[in-house]
Amino acid sequence: MVCSQAIAGPVAITAKSDLLNMSKNLGGTYYAGVALFAHRLQSRMTTSCIEIIEDIEDLITSQDITPKERYNDKQIADLWLLNSCTVKNPAEDHFRNEIEAGQKQGKFVVVAGCVPQGAPKTEFLRGLSVVGVQQIDRVVEVVEETLKGHTVRLFGQKKDGRRKAGGASLLLPKVRKNPLIEIIPINTGCLNQCTYCKTKHARGELGSYSPDQIVQRARQSFEEGVCELWLTSEDTGTYGRDIGTNLPELLWQLVEVIPDGCMMRVGMTNPPYILEHLEAKAIVEHYSRSPSTRKRLHTVMEEMVLPVLELIQFVDTRWSSEYNMLSRLHAVRKAVGAELANSENNIEILTEVEWKQAAGIVEVLGPLADATKEISGDSYPTSSMKDGVMFARSLDKALKSRFSFYDSDPIFCPSMLCDPRFRGVLIDDMVAVNTLAIEVKKLSDKSSLEPNVKDEHPSCSSSSSGLWSSFDSIPNTTQPAIDNNSEVKDYLNEPREMAHILSHPRVFSFLHVPVQSGSDAVLTDMKREYSCSDFQRVVDFLTDRVPGVTIATDIICGFPTETEEDFQETLRLCHKNKFPSLFVNQFYPRPGTPAARMPRIPTQEVKKRTKELFELFQSYLPYQYKVGEIQKVLVTELSYDKKHYVGHNKFYEQVLVPLQAELLGKMVTVQITSSHKHCMMGEPVNEALWVSPGLSSPLPPGQVSGATNLKFKTQAVDSQVSFSLVPFTWVRLGRVEFRPDSGPEDTLCFHYYNATERIHGKTMEEWIRPSISFWHAFCYTGSDYYGQPTFQRSWDDGTHTIDNYKRRIRAAFEFYNKLGNKFWTLSDMDIAPEGDTIDETHHNLDEITELILELQQKSSVRPLWVSANLHSQPRYVQGAATSSDAQVVGYAGSQLKKSLELALKLGAECFMFRGWREGYNTLLNTDLPRELRNYSRLLKMTADYKDRLGYRGQLLFDSTYHNNWSVYKEQSSNQQKLHYHYNPDPMSSLYLLKHYNLERQYKLATAPGHQLVLTSAYGMLGSIEAIHSYSRPTVHDATLLMKTVIEQGGMQPGGLNIGVPLRRGSTEVKDLLVAYISCIDVYARGLRNAAKVIADGLFTKNLQQQYLSFHSGFGSRLNNGEVTLEDCEDQAHKHPRDTNVSSQRQEHWEAVFNHYI
Repeated sequence: MVCSQAIAGPVAITAKSDLLNMSKNLGGTYYAGVALFAHRLQSRMTTSCIEIIEDIEDLITSQDITPKERYNDKQIADLWLLNSCTVKNPAEDHFRNEIEAGQKQGKFVVVAGCVPQGAPKTEFLRGLSVVGVQQIDRVVEVVEETLKGHTVRLFGQKKDGRRKAGGASLLLPKVRKNPLIEIIPINTGCLNQCTYCKTKHARGELGSYSPDQIVQRARQSFEEGVCELWLTSEDTGTYGRDIGTNLPELLWQLVEVIPDGCMMRVGMTNPPYILEHLEAKAIVEHYSRSPSTRKRLHTVMEEMVLPVLELIQFVDTRWSSEYNMLSRLHAVRKAVGAELANSENNIEILTEVEWKQAAGIVEVLGPLADATKEISGDSYPTSSMKDGVMFARSLDKALKSRFSFYDSDPIFCPSMLCDPRFRGVLIDDMVAVNTLAIEVKKLSDKSSLEPNVKDEHPSCSSSSSGLWSSFDSIPNTTQPAIDNNSEVKDYLNEPREMAHILSHPRVFSFLHVPVQSGSDAVLTDMKREYSCSDFQRVVDFLTDRVPGVTIATDIICGFPTETEEDFQETLRLCHKNKFPSLFVNQFYPRPGTPAARMPRIPTQEVKKRTKELFELFQSYLPYQYKVGEIQKVLVTELSYDKKHYVGHNKFYEQVLVPLQAELLGKMVTVQITSSHKHCMMGEPVNEALWVSPGLSSPLPPGQVSGATNLKFKTQAVDSQVSFSLVPFTWVRLGRVEFRPDSGPEDTLCFHYYNATERIHGKTMEEWIRPSISFWHAFCYTGSDYYGQPTFQRSWDDGTHTIDNYKRRIRAAFEFYNKLGNKFWTLSDMDIAPEGDTIDETHHNLDEITELILELQQKSSVRPLWVSANLHSQPRYVQGAATSSDAQVVGYAGSQLKKSLELALKLGAECFMFRGWREGYNTLLNTDLPRELRNYSRLLKMTADYKDRLGYRGQLLFDSTYHNNWSVYKEQSSNQQKLHYHYNPDPMSSLYLLKHYNLERQYKLATAPGHQLVLTSAYGMLGSIEAIHSYSRPTVHDATLLMKTVIEQGGMQPGGLNIGVPLRRGSTEVKDLLVAYISCIDVYARGLRNAAKVIADGLFTKNLQQQYLSFHSGFGSRLNNGEVTLEDCEDQAHKHPRDTNVSSQRQEHWEAVFNHYI
């Protein structure tokens, strides 16, 4: 098998030819018993793509294939496995050409990577098997099935509980292309919505591996002789935000397992995630710079009846400055949030998580600030210290109560307290530490301190204080010590943490931070979520804190909205920073992205700008001044021209050394003899100082790593897309994702529903709580009065056997997992067949319940409500609770009892009492009072047994008879409607409950519309039954509905139960997914609209104005219940002919409302 290269890339202007070195190592992927050719197509080196190829190779090489079998000519291979990159058009074109070449030669073709994941319907992918970006551990299955002539498409996402996982296990067997380098993906997906990028379509939202998995893989790699570790992802800076951790915390854990002499490189991160913890300072500076902004903030505070407080700026040399800034900002967070939200500015409002982080920092710094204040005078700490014993006791009490490690590291915290320069410094000068320890001990032992110091900064004082002179003797360095002071590290902000980590001797002082443009206008159009000044702050911060650090960046030339002035700003940015590593990419419109719909700049102009930027980059030599230096370099690779070995120094600058085998894998001391644009030449010196850093010899080329740690299984390991559950047609359809920029024909994704997006303090999922009606999705067959069933489902053979019911349940859970919803609704007789006896019926139900419990445990899906089906069986033709046969009423009670027990066992949020047959057609044969009493008694018996059972769910009383009958009438014209129903709508249902004193036990399940608003107004809305027939929900109605839900504060424990019976002609399984996706999307869009309506407040202000007469005088007394009819008569006499009734302007307000739609 042959390794083949196809590099169709951007202009890569870089001092780091490691990209070329990496690309030459990419190649074949192999399969047991068949000659197989694997091809790597790339436009730029994305680390996730490297990991895909390596993981595929690792899995296949675990099948006992010898190296000789792996390297065959692709022309004699049986199957071609082609990986892809979707960043640039040339890469996708090359990918398509390779597919066509393979097909012309009659080869089996399997495709992988971002192109098929992001655009699976692309014409040239039709009929091909696909390995999704998170399904690489199942390549064996795909290859096997493809060789049998089947087409298999696996697009699903791995799940860790309810959240997206990072991908396939990091412990899968693998063969490293370079035995000295381990590449570990730490997360996949991203949090951005860049308008030019299609990778998000393929990779989806953020999914992080746990720190334990990553550290375990790193430790194993070093034990196998690896000496260089690369951390990769689409954006390393976002790591951990989905699992409650962050990148610095991970890096500190990894540093502890890196052997001396080995190195770690951190992959690309975007500016917003380095800047995140600097945003609080930006907010304070925003209000501090301008009197007008401060005045607006004060006005908001007054309107919100809050104390008018000034924000406190951060000053690095002031004691407790960060604590003072954050504690004051946190105290006025509501006013700040309101003012920023309603003013035009570029300041980002902190998220709820960030506010919590700020509160945590305040809590950590509190004891230090209190101790500082206690020992301070009016101006500076130590200026009026009188009692050394008080100082020592208060210091010890504050520190020991907060920091568990204080006794083992007693110097760091006192130093941090006494001098603000130590707030961001971890001391590693042991001489200075010992000196300081002695001086602090002296302070504790003295009964009094030295006389008062003049009112000036202590470090500038002429006083001969031994403590201060010791402080001043220590350089203000940021070299970090390796310690376990986790509590202190928690409050250090992330940019500082990154500076400390990049300064560590076992971490390359290198960071790739793509800016993409030097123009704020272009960055806004790209939706990059930062400004040029933000990027420059990152560069300046890291340059200042990490001397010599290498900052690499990216530029996109010719973005559609880039003007000549915008481009000149980019040139100025690059000229100012003179980046030693610069990646220049011409803009390529990627189909399906917003930028692809923008008018393009002429190609010649784009080329001209690219050339101009290239010439700027070539105009300076970044390494010329380093000639003659002695450096340590870690030698790990063969150069692209195969004439040298490649080493990297501390700053990840490339140093070429002689092609001597004894250098490879060693930390070598070299003298720089010459420099070039992209590298330096080094001559090895001082051989006695060379180090072999690996814990053992590296694995031989081709040997499998980690094979003994995992027994490989070809069965699916996730419940989202699996061959092990049910071989349904939609098993090849991936999990439904949120893709706001997708096109109108992309109907298998959510355009508006983003479950985790926060709106008015809750997530979209918490507001809508979408639930899927089991009956409508899996029991309705498409039959009507005039025709037979039209839906042919692979899981349903139409029989009433227990096996058929089980297949339906499995199919349902596949469906729920694909949609990503957490709730479903069910009735007892819908999920299990009725037996000949009640015992047999209960046995069937118990058997199905065990299956459901198993599936719920795997998927975290649970019932929104459970109900007893008291209407389908012939025995209930005259009703259940209101039947004229007492035996029927008794049987109904038995069903209710069993269904309540089912609800308890399945953890249902609610229990629904549904009385669809309760009513009559004529009074000539009806004892109406008796039937109403029996109805209420069965309702009460249900409530009583619920309490005795210990079931804590909410009881719901269905009030949707009229609405649901109209649905079923459209489906089947032979449905017979009761002439008179006892509770056909919410108002009659409310009265029935109130009349029989049941309103405290039950709430109503109501259909969308006017009755829902009334039910909410009475405080009785428990859940919503959104059952839609041929008429699907409209955005207008969904907006009104969600406005009611928001104003009510949510629906918990109820939710939005969605039933969407398909049209009889929509016979494909995919139609079922599309129906529910679109319905959920409509309500999500309605939620967004409703939130905007409420936030803008136009309708609220209008109502206040419209009912202004009730705020004073007669209207106010009327509101308070203080008016009699006599008072009304007096009022009429005072205004006998007042006909000046103001217009309600209904047309105007309807037009305003339509604006939000």
